[in-house]
Amino acid sequence: MVVVPEEAKEYFNNPQAAKVIATVDEQGNPHVAPVGSLQCVAEDTFAFAVVGVKKTKENLERTKRAALLAFTAPPNLGGYKIDGTFVGFETEGELFDTFAKALKEMIGVDISYIGIIKAEHAEPVSL
Repeated sequence: MVVVPEEAKEYFNNPQAAKVIATVDEQGNPHVAPVGSLQCVAEDTFAFAVVGVKKTKENLERTKRAALLAFTAPPNLGGYKIDGTFVGFETEGELFDTFAKALKEMIGVDISYIGIIKAEHAEPVSL
């Protein structure tokens, strides 16, 4: 695993940043989904609430691979891409509770689980 640079953490933990997760389906086709809850939760770990991302969930369980992207619009144009390994889903614990509470307060949604991804590569993106 790789230690995520502070600049990357700032993008992923910025509530104003656009965030997406990319996976690959059975035929090798890319699948990209917006995941507003995606955050860097430790020096090499990302988590997101699973809300309406059925295909993403299936792809993660099958391939264990994902690419994550967070970016912001001008005047602070920039972003970061993370390549990572899917660790699993959590349905309880402190991190799950934190995400469940936040999503309930922000958009009134109950979540069943959160996805955990370990970073393997991080790079800034030019937009």
